[in-house]
Formats: sequence, C-alpha cells, structure tokens
Amino acid sequence: MDYTSPVPNSRAWVDNILVGGGYRQKFSDNGSFVAAIFYNVNQTPLSPYPNPIIQIGFNIGL
Repeated sequence: MDYTSPVPNSRAWVDNILVGGGYRQKFSDNGSFVAAIFYNVNQTPLSPYPNPIIQIGFNIGL
C-alpha cells in the first residue's frame, strides 16, 4: 500500500469512522484482558489499517 499524499511533500488527512465492539474479562482486582474488533466504514487507499481491525491486550492498574 502507498500511504503518501497525492501531492508530493504534503500531508494527507484520512478520516476513519470505526464501528465495532469489544470484550473485557477481569482476572484480578487490578488487571483485565481486553479484545476488540472494529470495521472502518469509509475505507480508502490512504487508510493506514486494513479491515477488520483487531486489538488484543491487557490492562494493568497500579
């Protein structure tokens, strides 16, 4: 994919409208597992991520 602007030496603004949902499962008082999936409804050639966008991670509070 080419993430450059059609105009050389300039920036390209890319608007993303994401729809989706996620899940969070606590495993302790201060920690949880998170997973989410999103879909970019206005995907363009300049969009930085392909559809679907999947995120997985952990939250740990101190």
